[in-house]
Amino acid sequence: MSRKGQIDIVARRRARECALKLLFQLDGRPPEGGDAGLNTVLETYWKHVEPEALEVPGVPPMTEELVRGVMAHLSSIDEAIQATTQRWRLERMARVDRNAIRLAAFEMLYLEVPSRIVINEAVELAKQFGTEDSGSFVNGVLDRVAELAPR
Repeated sequence: MSRKGQIDIVARRRARECALKLLFQLDGRPPEGGDAGLNTVLETYWKHVEPEALEVPGVPPMTEELVRGVMAHLSSIDEAIQATTQRWRLERMARVDRNAIRLAAFEMLYLEVPSRIVINEAVELAKQFGTEDSGSFVNGVLDRVAELAPR
């Protein structure tokens, strides 16, 4: 689904927040059963964690597009991130930071969302859910990942 102009800024931010929570949950423990397993994780999330987000137009489809996209391209996203971080292996990154970076990298590399928008959103999410250093760390990594994005 192309999101340009389809949902408002608040809904996009909420979808990214939901996607980050789901990616955090899935990190290191991809669901068994491929798409069926991911469908189960998503159903559980909407039912028990964020049922009110179902009422916000555009949030569920955008969230699912982001999560499915990151999971489908995880190895290439991780390779791109690793290529830009010389001293930080992915395993050493805080889980929130790693998944905020993955989410933003997916949007920049595969959805071609403008880098400045994606980086700003990822930094805000990292500040909200990570440590006091998360925002600057995520910003630094994503500035380098943005150089790999299509222009």
